[in-house]
Amino acid sequence: MPATYEPIATTTLGTAASTITFSSIPSTYTDLRLVLVYKVSTTSSVPALQINSDTFARYSKINTNGNGVSVSAASSVGSTEISLANQVDTTIPQMVTIDIFDYTSTTIKKPLLITTSEDKNGSGSVNFATATYNQTTAFSTLNFIILYGGNYSIGTTATLYGILKA
Repeated sequence: MPATYEPIATTTLGTAASTITFSSIPSTYTDLRLVLVYKVSTTSSVPALQINSDTFARYSKINTNGNGVSVSAASSVGSTEISLANQVDTTIPQMVTIDIFDYTSTTIKKPLLITTSEDKNGSGSVNFATATYNQTTAFSTLNFIILYGGNYSIGTTATLYGILKA
């Protein structure tokens, strides 16, 4: 990572869990980067992000997905979370990076850039999304949750980085 990135916290699961939480996030950085390397316990499990434990319909997302054969796009407005994957796998680790810009601001809605790489034994996909948390509240808690049941598997790793002013 560039010298401007500082690791704030890392969690590696020793037991399966439905939520990974980063709380008491310091306000000393300009931006944040989250990196999640995960497997899930069931193929119906979908990783997602909630900010400040907010479960109200305050999230929007525009998504593009390519798998080497086709490209698709979708959008959602008024969601209760930001989903982070189109495909999931119980045996092959997947990776998501999330860049959160200006997370301490109390005057703008928070933009996020999400990149997901998903492999299904050579038939995976790459997903790029932009999302917005439609609140001007500064971030203090980030929750990786699982939608539709299941858990993050043992060995899942989540790391939160702070990005200093360049």
